[in-house]
Amino acid sequence: MSKRNFISGDTINNMIKATTPDVLEVSVDLITKSFDGSKELRDYQKKDLAKLISLKRGANFSEQRTGKTPTIIMLCESLKQKVVVIVPPTLVHLTWLPQIKEWAGQEAQILFKKKNDKFYPMNVNERKALYEQFFNDPSSRYLLVSKDTWKTDFRSIVTEDKLKDCILVVDEAHYLKGLRSRSTTTIQADQVYRTSLAADRTYLLTGTPIVNYPSDIYGILKVLEPEVFGSWSSFVDYFWGFDFFNATLKKYKFPKDEEIIISFLKPRRVIHKQSEVIDWLPPVQKDLVTLDMENSQENAYVTEVNKLNWSKVPKDSEILGLLQRLRPISNGIFKDDKYLSNKFKWIRNYLKDIESDEKILILSNFSNKTLSILHDELKTFKPLLITGSTPQMKRVEYINKIQNGKSKLLISNLKCIKEGVTLDKLDTLIFVDRSWTPADNEQAIMRFLPPTKNLKREKNKQIIDLISYTTRAPRTFFNIDFKSIDSYIVETLSTKSSLSKNLNNMKFVDDSLTFTEDDEIMKQVIEINKTIAKAKIVKEYMKKKTIKKKRAKSFDKSKLH
Repeated sequence: MSKRNFISGDTINNMIKATTPDVLEVSVDLITKSFDGSKELRDYQKKDLAKLISLKRGANFSEQRTGKTPTIIMLCESLKQKVVVIVPPTLVHLTWLPQIKEWAGQEAQILFKKKNDKFYPMNVNERKALYEQFFNDPSSRYLLVSKDTWKTDFRSIVTEDKLKDCILVVDEAHYLKGLRSRSTTTIQADQVYRTSLAADRTYLLTGTPIVNYPSDIYGILKVLEPEVFGSWSSFVDYFWGFDFFNATLKKYKFPKDEEIIISFLKPRRVIHKQSEVIDWLPPVQKDLVTLDMENSQENAYVTEVNKLNWSKVPKDSEILGLLQRLRPISNGIFKDDKYLSNKFKWIRNYLKDIESDEKILILSNFSNKTLSILHDELKTFKPLLITGSTPQMKRVEYINKIQNGKSKLLISNLKCIKEGVTLDKLDTLIFVDRSWTPADNEQAIMRFLPPTKNLKREKNKQIIDLISYTTRAPRTFFNIDFKSIDSYIVETLSTKSSLSKNLNNMKFVDDSLTFTEDDEIMKQVIEINKTIAKAKIVKEYMKKKTIKKKRAKSFDKSKLH
């Protein structure tokens, strides 16, 4: 049944007409040097500044570590607007403090209070008092407020009229994809969207405007041109014929549609790739260490595999569930109150042999099943541990400690350090296991590399991947096809289930999120440890299915980046 009635007016014509945004005549001197004059924006950042300052609503889609933060701070300094409200995710918003201090020479206001050298979140009354001071007689023009706090305070404490002269900066703006659903994320995204309507200017920062699916771009488009883009249903209807599932695939319905979105974004955004602007990255030695499992660990691994009936082709959901269970087993298992792990054994021996001044970062996706245990196993090395439950201020404290050389070993969940963190003073990065999404791994690696060419290092960087390996499993298990996933499987699963989302992430690990050219390690990880790094469907199973729909044109996400 057609749902074309969801489109309001000539949506597509409005989009085409709006491809050239209103360009403002800005008669101000652009400030390009830091407050003390010791640093200056690079040439490409100066061009970005000149373009963005001419837009009321703009976006910076440059990749990580290309200097989005200094550029936007210098834009705010050049405009000398009354106040600047910066709304990033909770876990990274305090990382803005040193940047604002360095480039603007101001101490940004934060919704924390300090007591006994520790920071604590302000209560409602304390936040009200800070907002009142900030919008009436600010001691600093910059306010940092996490999107979680802003979700609660905007309109209940801070009214729209206070933002009429404000510059709104949305960091990690890809969370605006939440405008399309009714989850908690939507409340956060919706409050930021309504703030953008009230603010004088709005700027969006993200290196990944599309996280998983092309429809993720809707929230960003809506903020950039709220009068052009209507509802989520209208957006999906035009591009996918109201087929929500296809909206979650990396495809557009017609070739022209992709070009429409790209032509719309081009005059409203600036974009740079790391490879184009960062020419000072140090040599990185990449090592892949393949380890035989401990006997008990291998037995547990094979036992888990044998729980499926391999005399017939298992269901796709059974294979996916199996691979999810195998991942933590490949790191280690408990037996007789003792944790047995080939990877932990290797790490202990490695730490005994390294130089005394070498600083190490160890990453895994599993906090409770891997990292907490590893932290206890390595107590003699006095490691710091960051997981999802680590308080924000404690994370900042730990990162500062290892950056300043007061600690030598940091163990962290991969997702906790992929955004808004700098760990460039560390020497070695060890992946106990990688994410199924290559973009997460690449973001983590970029946090480990130096942000400026002035940083002098005597040592090269090193990245180590630890891979468990076994040949003990049913032959059918090793015949799982890791490259021939048919669209039938994706189209028969509900997109609302976490199972389907995980399957999509793994399905596109090769062809949608391209590896950097020199990332041979990740390719080897996938090839050697197929059963752990990716989930695919048995080839024989796929041959039984018939594809009734023609494949749509693949969506080239790189054109948006």
